[in-house]
Amino acid sequence: NAGSDFPAGLMLEQFTKGRSPTDLQYVWLGFLLRVLARQNAFSPQKVPASLKTILSDPTVSIGGVFETVQKSLEPAFSLLDQLDAGLEQSKSWIFITYDELDRVSASDWDQLATIVRGLIQFWSSNSRRWRRLRPKIFLRKDLYDRAAIVGPDVSKISAQRLELTWSPRDLYALLAKRFVNQAPEAVKAYLGKMMPEGEQRVSLGWFPTATRLEEYSPMVIRICGDFMGASAGKGWTFSWIPTHLQDGHGQVLPRSFLRLFEKAADIEQRNPRAEGDRLLHHSSLRGALDQVSVARVEEFKEELPWIDRVRLHLLKAGLHVPIERHTLERELNSIEWPSSVDRPPQATGYDLVQFLGDLGIFYLRPDDRVDVRDIYLDGFGFKRKGGVKKPF
Repeated sequence: NAGSDFPAGLMLEQFTKGRSPTDLQYVWLGFLLRVLARQNAFSPQKVPASLKTILSDPTVSIGGVFETVQKSLEPAFSLLDQLDAGLEQSKSWIFITYDELDRVSASDWDQLATIVRGLIQFWSSNSRRWRRLRPKIFLRKDLYDRAAIVGPDVSKISAQRLELTWSPRDLYALLAKRFVNQAPEAVKAYLGKMMPEGEQRVSLGWFPTATRLEEYSPMVIRICGDFMGASAGKGWTFSWIPTHLQDGHGQVLPRSFLRLFEKAADIEQRNPRAEGDRLLHHSSLRGALDQVSVARVEEFKEELPWIDRVRLHLLKAGLHVPIERHTLERELNSIEWPSSVDRPPQATGYDLVQFLGDLGIFYLRPDDRVDVRDIYLDGFGFKRKGGVKKPF
């Protein structure tokens, strides 16, 4: 949930100082009740008098929620038990989704870990209490690991953990779906027999059903051609695209994948170079990769504002990768950080290299060198040793 359903990050940071994950369980319980009340999940007549204020007051403080729930724990659980029983009877479900949790405390990893642990512990300890109230908690992998979410209770919910990853087949299927649904007849006429298998689904429009990666190759060749140059020596387009969009963990974000084609189309429209029935020239794809790299770094700035200081410092340094880890650490150690909250919680060169490696921005090689995948190369101002000169 967004907006006033949940406290601002700075308010939650201030409350969390000196608190334990157990304290945060009361807060998460209180705001769960508030969100459900906003969605009219409870009958007003069933809400206990002791909880009415925190459920109806739009300006209630975090401390007020904490104290009220702590004093009225039994009525709070009774209210949720009744709701769950009603859902069971009507064969309905309520899913509570938690996302963008990394933004609740961008400047203190210890506090963020406390906040996340409180949420996970709350749901893990009640995972078998409610059958029809179910959480969906989205966490970046590095945050999940840093929060050290362990313990017998947590193992119950961790066993249901699922890592969201996109295979090259998934990415090309997404591209095909987006492409076809933009202009079905024109795309079908253009692709002809090179169009991957699919079917019409009422709520999703045309949906690709081809399960093998190679079934999407004819579509890409039709649009972009076989090679990223005059011959296969420059790379096969079909494999070049996902390979050059990978982060340090070998993962590709669907947004970056689609954006590559959008940016390449913009470049092609301004400077048409594709020949024959092709839509995109390989130089447009290469140019688009730089733009996608910059856009990806801008997305990180929204989550971690202090990362822009790292970016500007690295742009000025003009480093080449792969680079010795100790050299990069020394460079990052020289960053001057303000005293405000707009700084990483741990600003040493070692910690920054490790954290940016955890995020997939850096690729920490086994030989103690640091590399940067192409998706972040231009955005962070790195150059590649022996790199090919850009086409424009």
